[in-house]
This record gives sequence, C-alpha cells and structure tokens, in this order.
Amino acid sequence: MQRFVFFHARSAVLAVAVVALSACDDHTDPNSPSARLDTQDVRPRATSPSLSAFAITDLTLSNTTLVIDGPSATYTARIETSTQSFKGLIVRAYFVQQQVRHQVGEQGVPCGFGGRICTYTNFIQASGLLPGAAVFELQLFSATGSLLSTRDVPIMLRAGQTISALSLSSNNLVIGGPSASYTATLQNQAGPRSGAAVEGWLVQGGANNARRSTGAIVVQCGSGSGILPNGACTVSNVIIVSNSNPGTGTLTPGAATFELDLTVNGTVVALDSVPVSITSAATITDVRLAATSDTVLLEGASASYTTALQNSGASISGVTIQGFISQEKARRFAGGTLVSCGSTSGTLPNGGCKFPAQLTATNNSAGFGTLVTGPATFELQLVDATGAVLSTATLPLFIVDGPLESGPPGPGTNSIVGMRSGRIRTP
Repeated sequence: MQRFVFFHARSAVLAVAVVALSACDDHTDPNSPSARLDTQDVRPRATSPSLSAFAITDLTLSNTTLVIDGPSATYTARIETSTQSFKGLIVRAYFVQQQVRHQVGEQGVPCGFGGRICTYTNFIQASGLLPGAAVFELQLFSATGSLLSTRDVPIMLRAGQTISALSLSSNNLVIGGPSASYTATLQNQAGPRSGAAVEGWLVQGGANNARRSTGAIVVQCGSGSGILPNGACTVSNVIIVSNSNPGTGTLTPGAATFELDLTVNGTVVALDSVPVSITSAATITDVRLAATSDTVLLEGASASYTTALQNSGASISGVTIQGFISQEKARRFAGGTLVSCGSTSGTLPNGGCKFPAQLTATNNSAGFGTLVTGPATFELQLVDATGAVLSTATLPLFIVDGPLESGPPGPGTNSIVGMRSGRIRTP
C-alpha cells in the first residue's frame, strides 16, 4: 500500500491538481487502520526534476510469527525519493489488531543527503496484544507531520506462554470415585510472569452443557509461588470429579473433555485438552423381577423386583432409583424410591447393597405415548441429589392388559424408581 505526496508546486493549476490527488487518498488518518493487509511495491511515479516524491517501497520482517512479550524481531524498510535528501522524515511503526493501533517505535529516517534510496533495519517486540492475526504497519511522515506513505505486512501473534504437553494417569474418570492425576509441561518464551496458576475442567456438551472444575493450583516452578519463569516447567495435580465442584451443568457418565487452563492474574493465556470417559462410582449391578415370569399387568397391581447397587467411592446421600417402562414411541414413569441400604434412607454407603422395590405399568403416570399389550423394556436409573444419572440398567418385560387403577406418583416422590437388569424371562 503506497501513497505519494508531491511538493513545490510551481503554479496554481498544479496546486489544484495536488489537492485533487490528496482528496482521493483514503488513508490520510494515521489513527485509522490500513485498508489492505497485503504488501505492495509501488515505485514513485515519474516526476519533473523540480518535484519530489517519498515512498516506503519495501518492508520485510525477519519473522512474521511473533511471540507476545517474547524475543524481538527485526524489520527492514526501503524508502525512496526523487530528490537526494531524507532530511526531516520520520517513520513510525505500529501493530494493528481488531481496529486498534499500538505504536511500537518512532525514529527519524537514518539517511541524509546524497542518495535516492534509504534502507535500514530496526527491532520490534509484540506487547499489549492478543494471540491471533494482526498487521505490522510502517508509516512515513514529513517534518510537518503529513503522512507521506504507508506499508503493511500481515503477521501472526502467538502467546508467550503455552502448555506444550498434557498427560493423565487415567482417561477413565469416576464421579465421586478415586481421583486421577495429570502432569503438564508449561512453556514461557517471554519474561517471568507472576500470578500464574493452572486449573482443570471437565466439559460435556449436548443436553448436559456441563463445565465443572477439577481443582486449581498456584504454579510452583522454583522461582517462587505463582512465578512462571522463562523456559519450561512441569506441574502436576489431582483430578477430582464431582458435581459439587465450582462450575455449571451436571456431569454424567459418558464422553467428556478434560481441559487444563494456564492463567496469569486470572486471565487464561493458554489451554490444552484431552478426551476422557466419565463413569460413576455408584452403579446398578443387578435388577430382576421377584416373580418367575417377566409379565406385568397394564393398569394392574405393582410387580416386585430386586436391585443390587455397588459404590466404590465415598458415601453418597440423597440417592434414589427411578424406573421407566418404554415401548416403541411410549415411555412412562414406573415408580421410584430412595435407596434403602442401611439405617439412613437415601444414603448409598461404600460397598454393596441390595433391596426390593415395586414397579407399575400404567398410562396414568408421567411420560408420553400409550403402553399396550406386548414386549417392553423396564429401565432403572440410579440418580443422585443433583439429578445426575449415575447408572442405568434395563430389563425386558411383557405387558398384558389388566384392570384400570390409579397410577403411581410422578418422579421425585417416595414411590418406586427403576434401574437396570440382571436377568429376564419371556413368557
């Protein structure tokens, strides 16, 4: 991008022409970003000996990928004139990013009399910027402050701090179960940073839309608490999986992402992530009907079943089982209750537990569609106090017509709740 301003008009007609040319210039405001980001090599136009033109005809960088607050880069500029003097000219260097201009240097053109081309080299450093695309821009000014020429070079800015490696002791993480751990390598290509910390997160999209912290620690790299020195540093911490941790949404068994954030004074400057699988410490290990047949009466009497639970983690309170009967496009609540594994109702202790419950096949309960005579599936869910489904089990049923009766209360009451199966019989 080049523009030229001509001086020493010798007549009123020529002066009018110069004013007209200036009116066509779309980049005379040094505080507005350059309209184009690509470089151009526009040479001064042929002029009469009494006219002078000034232009930045070339601009190159030693590296077009710069580290924010990292090592300096060099730029080389070539300025040409139709005269043999660069006296009084000034160049200013800028980084332009997201319509914001950061001045990073100013100097007089380091050439005097006796030549038409001035080539020089100087240093620049990216500071006060964000990672991403930007523009390095050089502007040429006259001694009176008039903008004579502009040159742009597209660049890419990279964070000075990165997480270069991240590994987990296990990619299978357990809600409420034993903690896993991670080890990460931090790289700092800039000067020492204070207020550095790392924090882990578990992220699940979809209906869960969950993001829960797994714990945070201040960086300890041998230079003092929270100081991230120049170079590489290794940090480690445990991964605690719980819906009680800070964050949003509910973590459930299934696929997820472990994300590690490197922060400086609370601002995330780098992150890395790995895929993980979430399971629950509490599971349904068996569910079976008490009767020798898997036939259940529609709108009839409740059917008894027994469920077995296993908890490999710490004791959990507020736990229920909730049952559903599904059949093609129909799904109806079949009853639910607090777990009964000891003296405290709703508490699932560490270890195993087995207790009886009831299920009912009815179209009068919460749900959708219509249950009819035929094969169906009983689904039993183990649910914690936050509403997270910890485990699911299924059992095949066969529904037959029965006398109409009032259905069980909806979810959330102390009626029956369902889970997943152990064995099934076909009539």
